[in-house]
Amino acid sequence: MQPTYGHAVSALVSDFCERTMPGPWAEPVNVVSSLAFVVGGAWLLHGILRTSPGIVPGGRWSLLLLAALCASIGVGSMALHLTASSWGATLDMLAIRCFLLWVIACFLRWMLGWSWPRALLGIPAFYLLAQAWFELAQQDALFGLHAYLPALWALLACTVTLGMRGDPAWRSFALAAFGHGASLAFHRLDRDLCDWLPLGTHFLWHLVNAALTYGLARCIVQRACAQPSQPAAARAPAA
Repeated sequence: MQPTYGHAVSALVSDFCERTMPGPWAEPVNVVSSLAFVVGGAWLLHGILRTSPGIVPGGRWSLLLLAALCASIGVGSMALHLTASSWGATLDMLAIRCFLLWVIACFLRWMLGWSWPRALLGIPAFYLLAQAWFELAQQDALFGLHAYLPALWALLACTVTLGMRGDPAWRSFALAAFGHGASLAFHRLDRDLCDWLPLGTHFLWHLVNAALTYGLARCIVQRACAQPSQPAAARAPAA
């Protein structure tokens, strides 16, 4: 079953089972389930603000930004499902990419102990690798889900790195990688199950990814808050 209500709805949006007509409330479940990201970001923000600024040596701002970017995914997703527009789809993808890039930097800083200058270099490095993949991959690679593969690769790389270091946090990243893989199935099946499940499965994509983004961010926040809080002059520089 494929909606046929004009060119105003982008091809990306018209693939969602729930949208069968134009209008901002044509996808109520997809819109409401997008709020899970906002809730996760707000809960992270609440926890971070309850900590003393001195607990996270030289980096509380990074955790606040992480929480804000988590919530922004929900805002972008709601824009997509409310407007069914090209700009909504762009905002949705931009929010996801910004969160992922900042997670890379925070992972290098707080999970691996890199200095901020080195950790921030992870952002352009990962961005260039992802862009190279987008340029080389066929548009129908992995049933059209090729745009989501860099995130899965990043999660797997983080899992392996932590595992090799004997860091028990590898389990959290492994669970996130598994969850993201499962959410890809929900994203893909949404287009194929419309006749049997008119609601679709895209809302499950939202809920699973909201849970894993919150879980990853919370893992990073906890690690950052566990860093030794010493005076700057006595603290050894991060490797």
